[in-house]
Amino acid sequence: KLTAGADGKKNAGINLVLWMFANVPNMRAQFSKFNANQSDDALKGDAEFIKQVNVIVAALDGLLQSVNNPGQLQANLDKLAKSHVNLKIGLEFFGPLQQNIHSFIESALGVGAGSDEPKAWGNLIA
Repeated sequence: KLTAGADGKKNAGINLVLWMFANVPNMRAQFSKFNANQSDDALKGDAEFIKQVNVIVAALDGLLQSVNNPGQLQANLDKLAKSHVNLKIGLEFFGPLQQNIHSFIESALGVGAGSDEPKAWGNLIA
């Protein structure tokens, strides 16, 4: 549902990362390959920002594609965790993301707070 339409994954990814910048404290400061303090419109035209969006989308897509395969899901989670630990990105970022991702999903999908989709995303991030 999030990726429907032309350029669906790209647009959903951009919207998610911009939402993370606005809702996860100090998230913008974690990126050095592009100026994360640019306006949202400027970021949308920044090639390095788009590359990072694609990395994030690919990682999330890998998690979603493996959700019914516990071994592969665990391997994907381990890879994601190791890459973030190496960058010293921990619970100070994933905690707020997990706690607030429901609001992004509710808005993006037009669903209520009690819907399955926001709960599932919160559980996946947890």
